[in-house]
Order: sequence, then C-alpha cells, then structure tokens
Amino acid sequence: MENNDIIYDTLVRIEKKCDEQAQQISQIDRRLAVLESTAKENKDLADRLAKLEADKNKIIGMKEVFICIFSAIISGAGIYISLVK
Repeated sequence: MENNDIIYDTLVRIEKKCDEQAQQISQIDRRLAVLESTAKENKDLADRLAKLEADKNKIIGMKEVFICIFSAIISGAGIYISLVK
C-alpha cells in the first residue's frame, strides 16, 4: 500500500468520524432546544400559578373582611333590637 493510499484511508476515516460527531451534535442541539422550550413553558406555568395564588389570597382576604363586616352588622342589629325592645 502506498503512502497516498494510507493517507486517503486515514482521511476517509477522519471524515466519517467527523460526520458521526456532527450528527451527535445535531441530536444534542435538538434535545437542548426541547429542554429550553420545556423550561420556558415551566416558567410560564410557574408565573401563572403565582398569579393564581395571589388572586386566591386576595379573595381569602376579601372573604375575611366580608365576614367581619357581616358579623358587625349582625351584632349591631342584635344590639339595636335589644335596645328597641
């Protein structure tokens, strides 16, 4: 085998190895893109969940205020009825 044949065979093997590595890099890039998309979706969901949690806390606070006002009205009505009788 001549030196040129050896060099050519070596270059062919190197090219084949480079092609394999390029395919692996492409697969990794695709997986990374999927992971980035999933991470963005998870962040969006976390933001929505935090907003819903804040809304829930507001509603609970409003409910507590309503109960206090309602209790005060009932107490006031009870006192009024006691005084009127």
